[in-house]
Amino acid sequence: MDGAAVFRTDDTGASWTDITGDLGGLDPGEIRSVEYLASPLDGDAVVVGANRGIFAAHESGGFSAWEQVGSGLPDAPVYELDYDAPEDRLVAGLFGRGTWSLLVPLAPTSLVFRDDFETGDTAAWSSTVN
Repeated sequence: MDGAAVFRTDDTGASWTDITGDLGGLDPGEIRSVEYLASPLDGDAVVVGANRGIFAAHESGGFSAWEQVGSGLPDAPVYELDYDAPEDRLVAGLFGRGTWSLLVPLAPTSLVFRDDFETGDTAAWSSTVN
């Protein structure tokens, strides 16, 4: 990650691959944080926090097909991301807007990778962390 691009290594840093893909088309602004989500059911994902939201790329798309994560997040830079695997919760720290969380069930219908058209979609950010 360099503020505008996202890179991946699978050899402990000996070489890097640009996985920015179509992220620029989503107009994220400056990328400020990154988190890796390991999922035995969905495959792994890379999640980045930026000036204009949170975006994810799935392993099955070569980590280069990006989408915005959830809805209802305030318009503020995302300076910190943390994934709590036991609770399936992605937590985001926003500049001046507090901490927000999103439940991310690790199942074939993971909220990180839903397109917001499924019946009963609940991929909305919450300003309270339980």
